[in-house]
Amino acid sequence: MRLRVNTRKVYASSLNRHVVGTKDNPSSLANLTVREVKVVGIERWLRGIGKASGPDAMKTARSVLSSRWL
Repeated sequence: MRLRVNTRKVYASSLNRHVVGTKDNPSSLANLTVREVKVVGIERWLRGIGKASGPDAMKTARSVLSSRWL
């Protein structure tokens, strides 16, 4: 998949902010194995992003998780 430069920047920002987190404040997904990830947990996580950062951030985080860009 070929993404535009701006899309890659937005995805990288969302990845760092919401999916991975920081050393001091890691995301709730950061330390999970693939086996531990469940759909219900991802949906809850996405709703949390929506409440904290808005629906656009939630949509971008969902796109980042579902893309082959990772």
